[in-house]
Amino acid sequence: MLRFLFKKHLTRKARVAAVHDVVDGLNSLDYEAVFRVMTPDAVLVDGNGLKLEGVDAIIDGDRAFREQADRPQILIDTLDHSGDEVLVRGHILSLIHISEPTRQAEI
Repeated sequence: MLRFLFKKHLTRKARVAAVHDVVDGLNSLDYEAVFRVMTPDAVLVDGNGLKLEGVDAIIDGDRAFREQADRPQILIDTLDHSGDEVLVRGHILSLIHISEPTRQAEI
C-alpha cells in the first residue's frame, strides 16, 4: 500500500499513471523519476507488513532489494483507490533464467 504518494491531488486516471511512473522508475532504477512523483512523506507497506516511511527510505529499500536479488521487476496486477491511499497488488518477476533444473547431490 502506498500512502501520501502523490505531490498533488490527481484524478483517478492520473493516479493510475503516477503509480505506473513510480513502478517504472523503480524497475529501471530511475530514482529521480520516483522523486518527481512521490511526496517526501510517502509510506509504503509491503505484503509482509514491512513499513518504509519517506521517499528516501522507500528508494533505499528498493535499491538494496534489487542489488541482492539481481534486479527483479515489479508487475502490477490491480490498483485499489481509497482517498489518498492506493493499494497496489502485484508480483515480482525475476530476470534470472535457470537453463537446467537444479539437482540434489546424492550422499
